[in-house]
Amino acid sequence: MMASRVAVFLFDLPRSGDENMQVDAWLLEHAMQQRLPLGSYVSDQGQSLSADALPASPIVVRIYRWQEPTLSLGHFQSIEQLTSSWDTKNTPGLPKLPWVKRRTGGGAILHDCEWTYSITIPTTNQSSPSANGLQNALPASKGASEILYRAVHRSIAQGLQEMGVPAEFSEDCTCTLKKTEQPSKSAEGFLCFHRRSPLDLVIGPTKILGSAQRRGHSGLLQHGSLLMKASAAYPSLLGLIDCRPDSPLQPLRENGKDSEAWGDWLANRIFQGILELGPASRWDSRLKPDAWQDTIEDSPCVRFC
Repeated sequence: MMASRVAVFLFDLPRSGDENMQVDAWLLEHAMQQRLPLGSYVSDQGQSLSADALPASPIVVRIYRWQEPTLSLGHFQSIEQLTSSWDTKNTPGLPKLPWVKRRTGGGAILHDCEWTYSITIPTTNQSSPSANGLQNALPASKGASEILYRAVHRSIAQGLQEMGVPAEFSEDCTCTLKKTEQPSKSAEGFLCFHRRSPLDLVIGPTKILGSAQRRGHSGLLQHGSLLMKASAAYPSLLGLIDCRPDSPLQPLRENGKDSEAWGDWLANRIFQGILELGPASRWDSRLKPDAWQDTIEDSPCVRFC
């Protein structure tokens, strides 16, 4: 009999910014009655099932990239800040890029040479007898779940350390915004990777991983970005491979995107983080281009949500 606590990993194809954010918004809004894309789901034990045979309300982890360099703005940011913030006002190429709004908070991310993940945890898991550590990962009150941040980031740091990469928690915080201030008055940079929170991952002075969360009535959504390499659109922000070009998961492909092996590696590390919160079974699916056709509506308004 299948365990009631299930983590489903969706390995998605690169999609447009609007579609990427639309999918994650859909996953959060429907977390308690999650319908998964059609296709084959393979367990970590080699068993294969169809989507409708999986238990309802799983933890859903989506590993994905973007079809073109795209800015995703944090929920409380505005596009006008792009041309006024100290770290982006003198970068004429950035305003020309497509942009979307995330449901999650934090600073803007330039999605180019990086991997994005989303984790959706349904509220129903909070009261389940098998939820274990998820009861603490989903606090009753609104706000961020530091437990989920820490478990996932610690697992990724440990994986990098095993490869000889000295990744560690930042322990620093650049949060200068007071409750009475507006976001535009913050001394923080517009870009996420110019900001620091204690649970960000850094290699020396370089931030390589940041995450943000959003609570909804159905559950919790956590977004994260693993920066692999500097983008031509903003070359001063270095990534993991810039810091450690001898990484075992090299080389880069000719088009400048990082090896597909990193997507699998990231999924494995996230799953190890989930296991810190309690036992879980894992099911993987490699999605097709039309995977979300029957589960989301084609709407152009994602950037304004």
